[in-house]
Amino acid sequence: MLDYLLPGINGVQLSDRIRADNALQTIPILMISAALPSHELEQRGIIGLHKPFEVDEFLHTTRDLITSP
Repeated sequence: MLDYLLPGINGVQLSDRIRADNALQTIPILMISAALPSHELEQRGIIGLHKPFEVDEFLHTTRDLITSP
């Protein structure tokens, strides 16, 4: 789970660094922010949640990410 707005780097850049490691390529990434770059997330196959969001939406999305093959 990453926020998009991080100090010194954004969540997309951090996810690119994570995915550059072969051992981490299959780890699902959930990005959360009020200012999500939808096009960049779509290109990378990253699921995003716009703040504010409902707890049930967060739980459902998280469950789907960790149980998907």
